[in-house]
Amino acid sequence: MAFSDFKTISEVLEKFRIVYAENDFFNVEEPSHPSEQFLQDFEFCREHIDVFASEAARCETIIFPVLKEIYKRPEPNEFWRG
Repeated sequence: MAFSDFKTISEVLEKFRIVYAENDFFNVEEPSHPSEQFLQDFEFCREHIDVFASEAARCETIIFPVLKEIYKRPEPNEFWRG
């Protein structure tokens, strides 16, 4: 199913029987900042790519670059622990 198949978060929760709960998943003692390369690439995408054009556009220009930037951090990263 594509993102566009759903109009609200509640539709997704109902369809997949998901229980939604907010919680602090990260213990951030000192915030880190994205690399200059990431910021430049993100700004370029913001200015030149229509992320609302398709699901692939959203994944490739927003979601994947953010996950990749987190993964490249040298410090231990709680995000990737199982």
